Amino acid sequence: MRYLVDESRKLNLVAEFLNRTDLVGCFSQDIPSIVPLPQLWRKNSRSPSGSPRPFNDISLRWKQHFPAMMDWINIFDDIDQLMTLDRGFTEDEKHLAETTGCWMEPTMVRLLAIRPLSKGSESENIMEEVCRLGTMLFLAPIWRWLGASPVWTFTLTRNLLSVLNSQMIEWGELKPLLVWSVYFASLETRDPRERSHLAFILAVLMNGLQFREWDELMQVVKSVLWTERIFANSDNSLRHEVMSILRLPGTGDVTPVLEDLEDEEA
Repeated sequence: MRYLVDESRKLNLVAEFLNRTDLVGCFSQDIPSIVPLPQLWRKNSRSPSGSPRPFNDISLRWKQHFPAMMDWINIFDDIDQLMTLDRGFTEDEKHLAETTGCWMEPTMVRLLAIRPLSKGSESENIMEEVCRLGTMLFLAPIWRWLGASPVWTFTLTRNLLSVLNSQMIEWGELKPLLVWSVYFASLETRDPRERSHLAFILAVLMNGLQFREWDELMQVVKSVLWTERIFANSDNSLRHEVMSILRLPGTGDVTPVLEDLEDEEA
């Protein structure tokens, strides 16, 4: 019996190694994982039964606007709940992340699996795709903090910019999700041209929202999803860059895509 138990554990470790290897590669390329999710990962991805759901205003707004589009928002709600319970930031979770897998791995698998743009090119599909990418960019630094390596996000930032450049839509009262997604893309990108482009988009969004202080923008970002432990003081260089752009005359006249974004804000 002990031999069977030991063999079972060995098989589980092999399966977890294969899943981790597959997930790292799929995440870096932004493609769905092809390896079945281990049962233990499924278990770790869920909050304790009966635990209360935190109130999140942006989640409520999404469901009011798109009651039939629940793929991304269900994942977002799970992340919000797990973070509220502080499961993402304990030593136990770090140990799980380094050994058998914590809530982060199955959450990434779920985000890679949904493909909003395969269902259509309507405004809601575009919004969901931006939010899917933004959520992975938000989670990437947390995943690194939990011990994952490497966590490459260059494809995610490139894909987000591609969507924003090719699809101009009205976000209305869901605009905090756009601000949040662009903010974390700005933090994650290592490409100077991408960084400048994303910083300019943030400046245009601030101008459209009639924000004159950086703290006003950060209030919007933090109202969506935020953890001070990971992101405290992460915005210093970005703040300087965005505020410098805001002080330039003719901010909205630099590129066609940013002209369109500014027109949307008017």
